[in-house]
Amino acid sequence: MILLPITIWERTPYWVPELQRELQPLGGRVTNCRTEGDVARRIAEGARQVVIALPQEERLPWRSLGRWVEIGLRVHVVLAPKDESYRWFLHELGVTSVFDFATARSSLVQAVS
Repeated sequence: MILLPITIWERTPYWVPELQRELQPLGGRVTNCRTEGDVARRIAEGARQVVIALPQEERLPWRSLGRWVEIGLRVHVVLAPKDESYRWFLHELGVTSVFDFATARSSLVQAVS
């Protein structure tokens, strides 16, 4: 199995160490981002998957999400509770997977593998 390089956009490190621990034995490369510009740089450096896990106070980057899907990235979103109503819209936009936090804890590693 070949794992595509992953970048994770989150403010507080949670998913980065979690996925590094799970995927490094399989050869997975996981990097972190704190801003949308960081994500763009990681994509330019070869990231083929993006995990977005933004805190409650931040808005989802709708334009960027659409662009990333269009260029063929696998995009995974861990929804903040306030964004739960966007779940189906995100699926229609073409993101690879959409999770709430509890589901992501049990399913995100499988989704990016």
